[in-house]
Amino acid sequence: MAYAIDTDGTRSVGTTVLTTGEALRDCATGLAHAGGQARSAVGKGQPVLGPALEAFLAAHQREVGTLALAFSALGRNLDWVGISTLDVEMTNAASLGSRGLPVPAGAVSGGRAP
Repeated sequence: MAYAIDTDGTRSVGTTVLTTGEALRDCATGLAHAGGQARSAVGKGQPVLGPALEAFLAAHQREVGTLALAFSALGRNLDWVGISTLDVEMTNAASLGSRGLPVPAGAVSGGRAP
């Protein structure tokens, strides 16, 4: 029986998700800048459009910021899972070795089976 834990794949996904969080933070900054330009263009003399624009910008900036935080946290957790899983794999391999037992066929470093 073979076993393999895909630590490399898990960490790769974690990095991708973490990078998405960084991109969303950049998007939030761009949205804040564009919002400032929109506020300036609308001016203070628009009793209906001004408050509607403020509500739109506030909601979207908050949501993009929340998504950025969520993606960053998920990316860090996935990276941690990859590291933690590799530690478990190495502990199990050492335990098998200390008992004189072979590592099951197909178990290779990095969790990739042949």
